Amino acid sequence: MANSEAEISSDVAPKPGGEYQVFLSFRGPDTRYGFTNFLYDHLVDAGVHVFRDDDELRIGEVIVIGENLLSAIDNSIIYIPIFSRTYAFSKWCLRELAHTVDVSKSKDEKNILPIFLDVEPDDVKLKMSIYKNALSEHERDFPNEVEVWKAALREVGQIKGWNVKAGQAAIVKSIVKEVLEKLKTKQKLVTEHLVGFDDRIKELTKLFNVDHDDVRLIVIYGMGGISKTTIAKFIFNRLCSHFGKCCSFLEGVREQSTKEGMVPLQKKLLSDIDGSISAVGFDNIEEGARRIGEILYNKKVLVVLDDVGETDHIKQLIGNSKLDLGSRIIITTRDMIFLEVEGFEGEILPYEILKMDDDPALQLSGQHAFRGDFPSDDYRRLSRDIVSTTGGLPLAIEVIGSLLKGKDQEIWEEKLEKLRRVPEKKILEKLRISYDDLENHHKQFFLDIACFFFNDNKTNSTYMWTVCQFYPKQGIKDLTNRCLLKMDNGKFWMHDQLIALGRQIVREDSLGDLGKQSRLWIVEEALEIIKTEEVNLPEEVGALVNLKHFSLSGCRKLRKLPGSLGNLTSLTKLDLLGTSIRELPNSIAELKSLCILHFTKYGYNNQKDHVWQLLSGISKLVNLEELDLQGHDEMRGEIPIGIGELSSLRILNLEHTGICRIPRTINMLHHLQTLELSDCHEIKELPELPTSLTCLHLESESLLSVPNLSNLTNLVELLLSNDKVLGEKSKPLSGCNLRWIGRLSALKRLELNLLNVPIPPDMASLCNLKELFLKHLNLETPGQLPSSLLLLYFESFSIKRAELLPSWLRSRNLSTLVLIDGEVEDIPLHGLPHLEELFVNRCKLLQRLFIPSELRKLRRARVFSCPELVEIQVGLLKSLESLWIDKCESLTRLDMASLCNLKELFLKHLNLETPGQLPSFLLRLHFESFSIRRAELLPSCLRLRNLSTLVLIDGEVEDIPLHGLSHLEKLFVNRCKLLQRLFIPSELRKLRRASVFSCP
Repeated sequence: MANSEAEISSDVAPKPGGEYQVFLSFRGPDTRYGFTNFLYDHLVDAGVHVFRDDDELRIGEVIVIGENLLSAIDNSIIYIPIFSRTYAFSKWCLRELAHTVDVSKSKDEKNILPIFLDVEPDDVKLKMSIYKNALSEHERDFPNEVEVWKAALREVGQIKGWNVKAGQAAIVKSIVKEVLEKLKTKQKLVTEHLVGFDDRIKELTKLFNVDHDDVRLIVIYGMGGISKTTIAKFIFNRLCSHFGKCCSFLEGVREQSTKEGMVPLQKKLLSDIDGSISAVGFDNIEEGARRIGEILYNKKVLVVLDDVGETDHIKQLIGNSKLDLGSRIIITTRDMIFLEVEGFEGEILPYEILKMDDDPALQLSGQHAFRGDFPSDDYRRLSRDIVSTTGGLPLAIEVIGSLLKGKDQEIWEEKLEKLRRVPEKKILEKLRISYDDLENHHKQFFLDIACFFFNDNKTNSTYMWTVCQFYPKQGIKDLTNRCLLKMDNGKFWMHDQLIALGRQIVREDSLGDLGKQSRLWIVEEALEIIKTEEVNLPEEVGALVNLKHFSLSGCRKLRKLPGSLGNLTSLTKLDLLGTSIRELPNSIAELKSLCILHFTKYGYNNQKDHVWQLLSGISKLVNLEELDLQGHDEMRGEIPIGIGELSSLRILNLEHTGICRIPRTINMLHHLQTLELSDCHEIKELPELPTSLTCLHLESESLLSVPNLSNLTNLVELLLSNDKVLGEKSKPLSGCNLRWIGRLSALKRLELNLLNVPIPPDMASLCNLKELFLKHLNLETPGQLPSSLLLLYFESFSIKRAELLPSWLRSRNLSTLVLIDGEVEDIPLHGLPHLEELFVNRCKLLQRLFIPSELRKLRRARVFSCPELVEIQVGLLKSLESLWIDKCESLTRLDMASLCNLKELFLKHLNLETPGQLPSFLLRLHFESFSIRRAELLPSCLRLRNLSTLVLIDGEVEDIPLHGLSHLEKLFVNRCKLLQRLFIPSELRKLRRASVFSCP
């Protein structure tokens, strides 16, 4: 990073928002490529945001430290100077140190952690010659600064740090642990009145014993409101520094799984422990559990699953694989059924949270009622009597104590009488005493939060209450003061017993009639009401003149908007996604402030009985930035000419609509960035488009010609297709010239699906292109493709001779190559050192496939439906982890012994005469549709000691020898019609699951 004032270059691991937590100061020639790098990498791996300064990288001579460097020092929480033998010879290091000392004096939360690398603390205290000589040299050039530098050195030299001479790994581990403890980066918010839990914390800490190298699952159980979550947070805060960044606290698993499903929880756990990249690319529970199992298998982790309601939650959130040694899992639950977890390989330790004893309970009540450890003498008897009515439930003690804070003795006695009339077991009724004391509007806030907004950001709900003139600020303060509500990082937090209270009140008010309930919070119940009752918005909606955001997303029974909608002149966003509204009303043209209009339709079902056109009044929405009409195939005709007046429009989505023409006025939209015309099969041609476009998708089977888009030099993504729907063959486009594509130098993704159109000749000039999809093009003159390409997808091409294959097979940066329906006899793969994934499908003339050993990064290879393929040669590939071969009927022999790290092998519908030797480290083998009559000819997979999963389907075998598979965990045998014997020997001690189907 270059500093414009001081010309400073530094390595940084920034925190979002440009903030840093740790500032490293060191002398580059001494430490940069050794200890400093080692420490920096370990801090970053632990999730710490580090600024690494290096005085060696400065250019030029300036007098003061630059603003960027000063800001990095000022904003950091921890400073780590690495004192080496030449550290004091650097004026920059000394200036940084002096400023660091000055900042740490003015702000208590700052810390200095010195490291003495090949020097002693006495050197830094200027008691020895090394640093004294350096300061003497500086006195000539910087007489006014040297005294400040000396004072800073002496002061930091007094601080206890680390003396590094040998054993750097252990010292770095100790430093990282100390940094994490001081930063508290992973720690959870815990109530400030943590009273009466000391003994429990000690007992639980002993159960965890993080110094013991085993796997433990601690089940903290007890009734609701007994402070299980509070204790789990406290333990988590105390232990998380032992696990670096490999920590995750999942709150409210029971509620979150019901409300949003398990996948978001799985993604949060993966993001917490392994980073956000591991939390993308899946949307089902099984894939999430598999990924979690892979991550947790080799990481020492601390995971808390708070309020688990089902046994499946545990398997779905910690996976089915064995956990790494030293891992600790905490579960909080109301149910004792989790004291045994099927399949968990480790020690399960239960711990029951009992009600509070009288003295700690009285102390807790005193803190909430009087902000002291114990009540005053006048209130001691009343306090003890009231605490006795709570049954030792911490939540009830907190709520009632806060309710009586500042009240006189008569109010205390009245509340005590009320509490005595309520049976001890009915906790909800006890808590309702606090609810009954609320003002009417404040009761509505409580019910809204209990039903909808707990664990939600307060912004949306506060805005809603304000519009309804309920004045929420005072109400929220009242709820917080009475301990009915707490704030956690801007989110509402409410105890589950209070949530249950609010929901019970709603049910009672409707006398059990679901249709009359004031609030519906269970998705299935809400959908049932929407499905069975026609939904119409009242005209009174128009009275909400200050409304800015209006979402009706998912209201599938809503068929019409009221005419009064036009009165909402302050509205900036209208979301009609997934409603049954057939067309936009005329009154929508009055929404002059509207910026975003989402009118996406679920399901592409034709409504031929109702055809409509986009109303011309749309041109009045001059502030509109996003217009999404996706899925309305019943919208036909032309887009109104007035569309050109929407000067602020950035996104226009017309995907899967029946529009047939785009007006020329679209060229007037100088801010338009995205034009989505996918699946618009009535469009025949395009007019001139605005040069501001960065994304253009056009798919139309009616396309007459490909327009010249050479003026769209800002395009980053381009899709052009005339492919027919439902697999029909497209009409060839004659006379089309794509030479202009070479001018679109900003392109990163290009997809061309144009029958018989010659491939553009100048694509080598697309220096930013990362992904290229070519389908049905004419490849007579393939040309050269850009070296920047990472993904190449080639479908339906014909090149009979391998030497005519285009230069993309020499693209050194290519990481993914997909070849489908190609008429080739051979595929040369030399010169692809970065290739990671190879997919070959339906190449019916392919006879040979050689995967050379130079493909050192290849991880996955898939070969499907190549009936003439007779030979696959694989070089010595240490990187290949997964190989699939399917429906290659001419392939009779395979030799994969050189694939020393292959983990997965799928062989389907092959006629292998001699399967050959398989890799010894194979973990999963899937063999389908094979014919080997004699058991002694079964492949060497049945001698693979590391194999954990074996799948045999449609095999013509009479016997399956399973000896030697000491690590086998899963066995699946299906439709092996000749199988007569299956012996599972006792040596298969790890076998957990065996399934045998349809073996007559």
